[in-house]
Amino acid sequence: MVDLERRRVVDLLGDRLTATTADWFGRHPGTEIVSRDRAGTYADAARQGAPQARQVADRFHLLKNLRETIER
Repeated sequence: MVDLERRRVVDLLGDRLTATTADWFGRHPGTEIVSRDRAGTYADAARQGAPQARQVADRFHLLKNLRETIER
């Protein structure tokens, strides 16, 4: 997990499971925005653990998807 405002790593989770990530969000109730890739696992985790947070696509994956679309 990375604090994008402060540009620092705040935690490293042991796996990529929805339950693990949702639990982490549940222990950090101040989460307002979740920047993530397009993986459904993380979308589900954010919905479960941080339902108040707005979910946004991260810049890397937005640009990657745009490039792939243009190439097609």
